[in-house]
Amino acid sequence: MIQAINLNPFFTTDTAAALRGLEMNVDIVLKGTKVDGVYSSDPKIVPDAKRYQNLSFDEAISQILNLERI
Repeated sequence: MIQAINLNPFFTTDTAAALRGLEMNVDIVLKGTKVDGVYSSDPKIVPDAKRYQNLSFDEAISQILNLERI
């Protein structure tokens, strides 16, 4: 198990983890999270944040989701 910080500007921590996995030629990358899905905003800050049941990459880009960076 490896834990690291993200030193790749303009990349999310998820993307950085996937990049690190590719660099290390691993078989699997596991990701832990504190939320149960993808939301329109941070549900801990915005109580009425919408949880998406299905969301494609193109839909996310076209809606320009207002996700808070932590």
